[in-house]
Amino acid sequence: MGSDLHSKEKALEALATSSLKGSSRDLNYKVFRGSDDSAGAIIDHIATSPIFAGKRLVVVKELDKMESGELAILVENLKKPLASTCLVLESASNSILKNHPELNDIACVKRFDEPEGDAILSWAGKFVSSRSGKSISCNAIELLVELKGSEVMSLAQELDKLIAFTGDRKAIEKEDVEEVSGISTASSVFDLAWKLGERDSDSALAIIHELLLIGKKPHEIMGMISWHLKRMFKAKELVLKGVSEYDTAIAVGVRRTDAEAFFTQLACFDIKDISARITLLLEADLEIKRTRYDPGLILEFAVIRLCLI
Repeated sequence: MGSDLHSKEKALEALATSSLKGSSRDLNYKVFRGSDDSAGAIIDHIATSPIFAGKRLVVVKELDKMESGELAILVENLKKPLASTCLVLESASNSILKNHPELNDIACVKRFDEPEGDAILSWAGKFVSSRSGKSISCNAIELLVELKGSEVMSLAQELDKLIAFTGDRKAIEKEDVEEVSGISTASSVFDLAWKLGERDSDSALAIIHELLLIGKKPHEIMGMISWHLKRMFKAKELVLKGVSEYDTAIAVGVRRTDAEAFFTQLACFDIKDISARITLLLEADLEIKRTRYDPGLILEFAVIRLCLI
């Protein structure tokens, strides 16, 4: 159960290695999908004996997408399991257990929930260390999550890119994330922040369209805007507390060559306006994840709303 596909696949691979040791995977490893396959087909397959082996592994993915009547038939049949079949039922939703509580008695339930908050930092650090022996800074992980989201499968792919990108270096830093994840387009995001501040929606949308044309995805663009605004918010707090521009630039990671332009822009923004824009982007990001509307349209509407603040 759960949405952490990366950890699910690792656990499934470990199970396949242990249960099918010494036998052919082609003959004794079968994957079904609840969205495509019938309960009858799955039941017929798990009822047959393994071929030249003591065990067979059968996996039913996307069980939560199976039609309710078909699911009821499958669950009823599982009450009389075949000892030679190892059956794995995969579901992103916990509703399966609520609708069929008997599964708690006949199955060993494993949960694979996406890590959140500090757990993401810990997971990413362990992932990088186990893969390469490298370390990764908290700032690098936080920026990566801001740009790519917290879905583990996506983060794993980006972390593998960072491991390859850094070569023989033993540490992955925030600057590496900027290079690999596309903050090289930060100048466009900086210009976009100006246009949002000037409430110039036409120019802001033009920048958005340019970023989409070069391959940036809506959630990545939203992440870059949010990253820039959060950096501005932190800098604004420090400046209001009397911290020098030099120390503030170091604290928020502004390069020396960009400092003058950054603080000129910062002076034009009120901290409440920055906070309101960050909140609006968070709402838009959640809308992308929770609805079926075109992410590009959600991004465009968010930019228009940002220009109205």
